Amino acid sequence: MIKNALKSLFFMLSIREQRLCLLLIFTCLFIWTKEQFKDFQLKAKNFEQVVVDLESQNLWKENEATIDQNLADRILMYEADKTFSAVQLVSKMDELTKSIDSKPTLPSPRSKEGNNFNIHTQQVSFNSLRMDELIEFYSQLKSLNPYITLKNFQVSSNTKNPELLNVNLVLRSFELNKDIR
Repeated sequence: MIKNALKSLFFMLSIREQRLCLLLIFTCLFIWTKEQFKDFQLKAKNFEQVVVDLESQNLWKENEATIDQNLADRILMYEADKTFSAVQLVSKMDELTKSIDSKPTLPSPRSKEGNNFNIHTQQVSFNSLRMDELIEFYSQLKSLNPYITLKNFQVSSNTKNPELLNVNLVLRSFELNKDIR
C-alpha cells in the first residue's frame, strides 16, 4: 500500500523532479554505503589489533615460568636491605653532599609503587659546584650502583663564575619489598 502510494507520487512528478529525487536517493545511499565501509574497515583494523594483542599475551603466557624464574634470579642478586626507600634516598643524598661546599636542592622524590618493588626518582641540583666536587660526588654515587643509578645529567657553566658548574642530576633508586623473598 505504501509502496503503491510512493510509486504513484513519484510518477506524478515531472521528469526533472524525478531525476532530482533519484539523485537525492542515490546520494544518500552512496553516503550511507561509504560510512558502512568505513565502519567495516575500523572493525577489521580493531580485530587485527586484538589478534596481535592475543598473540603477544599468549607469548607472555607461554614464557611465564621463564619470566618468573628470571625475576627470582634477579631478586636474589640484590640485597633488600641495601635498597633505598624514598626517605632513605633523600638522607643518602644528604649524606653524600655533606662534604660539598655548594649545598644541593633536594626536592621530595617521586615514587612509583609496584607489587615487587618501588621506584623512586630524586632530583639533585647544585649551583656553583667545583669540578673536583662533582667528580667526587659522582664516584661516591657510582659506588651505590645498581641500587642508585643516574637517569639524567645536565651540566652548564655558572654565569657568575665560569669556573664553577651548575649541575642537575636525576637519580633513580629501587626498593625491594621485604616480603618478596
